[in-house]
Amino acid sequence: MTGLILCLNMVFSPFTNSAATSIRSGGILLNPAGLAIQPGFEFYFNGRETNDREIYYYSISMGNLGFSFTDYLKTEIYSLGLGVPFGESFSLGYSYSFGDIKEQRIGFLISPFKVLRFGGILYMPEKYDSSFTAGIAIRPFTDRITLSADFNFWDIMNTHSYQGVLEIFDGFYLYGGARIDERINETRYFAGIEISTGQLKGFISSNIKDEKVEYSGGVVLSGEIYPTVFPKKKKWVKIELKGNYPEERKMEGFLSFRPKKSFYDFINGLKRIQKEKDITGIILVFKNPAFSPAQAEEVYNILKDLKINGKKIVSIGESFDIRDYMIASISDRIIIVPTGDIDISGLYMENIYLKNMLAKVGIEPEIERIGKYKSAVEPFLRENMSEEDRFQRMEFLKDVHNLIVKNIAEGKGVSEDKVNEWINKGYFNSESAVEAGLADTQAFESDLENLCKKWFDKKQRIYSYEKLSKRRYLRREFKDERPKIAILIGEGGIVTGESGENPIPIIGGKNMGSETMSKLIEKIEKDKSIKAVVFRINSPGGSALASEIIWDGIRKLKEKKPVVVSMGQVAGSGGYYIACPGSKILADRATLTGSIGILGIKFVMKDFFNKLGITFDRVKTTPHADAWSFTRKLTDEEREIFRKEIEWGYWQFIKRVSFSRNLPKEKVDSLGQGRIYSGEDAKNVKLIDQTGGLLDAIKEAKKLAGIKGDVRIVMYPTPKWWKMINPFEKVNLNTPLFSNEKYLYMMPFFTKFY
Repeated sequence: MTGLILCLNMVFSPFTNSAATSIRSGGILLNPAGLAIQPGFEFYFNGRETNDREIYYYSISMGNLGFSFTDYLKTEIYSLGLGVPFGESFSLGYSYSFGDIKEQRIGFLISPFKVLRFGGILYMPEKYDSSFTAGIAIRPFTDRITLSADFNFWDIMNTHSYQGVLEIFDGFYLYGGARIDERINETRYFAGIEISTGQLKGFISSNIKDEKVEYSGGVVLSGEIYPTVFPKKKKWVKIELKGNYPEERKMEGFLSFRPKKSFYDFINGLKRIQKEKDITGIILVFKNPAFSPAQAEEVYNILKDLKINGKKIVSIGESFDIRDYMIASISDRIIIVPTGDIDISGLYMENIYLKNMLAKVGIEPEIERIGKYKSAVEPFLRENMSEEDRFQRMEFLKDVHNLIVKNIAEGKGVSEDKVNEWINKGYFNSESAVEAGLADTQAFESDLENLCKKWFDKKQRIYSYEKLSKRRYLRREFKDERPKIAILIGEGGIVTGESGENPIPIIGGKNMGSETMSKLIEKIEKDKSIKAVVFRINSPGGSALASEIIWDGIRKLKEKKPVVVSMGQVAGSGGYYIACPGSKILADRATLTGSIGILGIKFVMKDFFNKLGITFDRVKTTPHADAWSFTRKLTDEEREIFRKEIEWGYWQFIKRVSFSRNLPKEKVDSLGQGRIYSGEDAKNVKLIDQTGGLLDAIKEAKKLAGIKGDVRIVMYPTPKWWKMINPFEKVNLNTPLFSNEKYLYMMPFFTKFY
């Protein structure tokens, strides 16, 4: 039995020879704890001859599970195993072998540093005494050298082995070593080479015993990618732009166990292309993406960097709106599908007004607000925009319009006057778009290869970005020691309680719950591996109480580690309230922010219920006990109390901004009154520190935390796959304007942006 265990440890692929280095498909052969290290799909085969008889090893790893079959001199052994990670430095594994030999194994791996790993395996055969193998592996000076040693104890130490692996260049390994059995005073020497082509590895080795040479060889087929000896083939990547790009990762689809990629995942994938030397060009296929203006701005800036760094860009689409066209304008070539169109006829914002409808159904709103620009209440009081609201929206639209004009002019290499001429005309069919110079040609997607060959002198190999982005590269390090930066997503209307989704049309949408956010902030604060935080906000505000709770959490978090705020499309009112305590605040130029103000609203529905034949009656202990009942109006005394409370809430907002931004209260008040700002204007009045997108915020977080080199990004909240089994767990019918909250830091709730 001792000899069989020793032979099972001699599978002769360099990284499956040691209890400390056997991972993935090699884990089930030797140390099942290795199934938890960089798990994925992998198939392993090894065959060799000994004494004119053949020995075969087969194994498969699928995630954290493994299966193996060994045919050892007509002794057939089957094994099933599982590896479980506990944190980033420790994993446990268990395997059960059956067939001609029955055995249990318990293994562990400890990786205290990226250059050091310990491994151990307890063998528990059914008919023999147990034994234990301890292993250690180190990578001195460089991750291209691996030295390992293993010691097997059966009552006393009776076998030990030593191995060295040298990666000469990417994917080409030389290895060798010795195994010593002290019981029979026998030493075996071995040496071999391994060559990797990325997802396929082949190896061959020789084993020398008593001057007799035995040979072994095999292959490894991996779903993930190892370093490769072959240079990557030059390629173009085709990226489909379609649907919306949420800030938060979400589980989508029936029984889907993989979250839909977030906006960060998308732009980070684009940015990564800049470092991929084998990717020489990008094809953007526009299929009605729903980028917000701020998201489109960030995508444009990343594509601009790619172009500066030598990547060619081609855009094709059936239809382009003004945001799509701004993105496409940076391309070397723009293709419009025949009978398609380009509609760049400007921007507009539209509100819905409910005053007349409420009057018809018998609902009377009672409202108090501070700030002449605080227009969130106007849909219930007016039939159209107030002059103040019209002014602030127009100022914001002008800033976004000017940004789009500037970017299109830069991308197309024309004057801004020319772009404004195009926008004033507005609509172009495919033929007139080519004539006007907005597109280079009319063609179908199937014509792309020939057009790229014509324009860029060589036939291009075009690959799907979706497939390439799913590839995972295996790291050499024993432990990933890159410092972490957390991206905390705060999206939706701010409410008390748990975050969730309100499915009710018009008034529904994503909710950011103060209880959920507080738990996430506390978790991030306690995680010492997280060195900095990027707080990504996309919120029109909401509950004053919930905003205060989140504000306090961010303030306390900033005392422990840097918190850089990244504003998405909207971060106003309560959205600005929770942003202001950040160590630094960044916003896109197209971000809508500010709106420092407050409102309170109560709906009196007595007449509405009377029309339905429903009446109410009550008893009360004090005159004001029922002040907030929806069946009666406030008295003059109650209205005065309500007004004073609203005024107190406004100055509470002013104090929070003044303290967080180090601005005089009078200055904040002058910037407040509910006024909204673009990101550019917000920078000018010091409500934010600089303009920039999410990736810029990550750079700033690295700088504030003193981090050099690469980082790991972790996103919160983390989507839970089991929520797909119980989708109602995500439903939260709370909504800021129709909640029990008396005071709200809200922007125009029904605003739509086009």
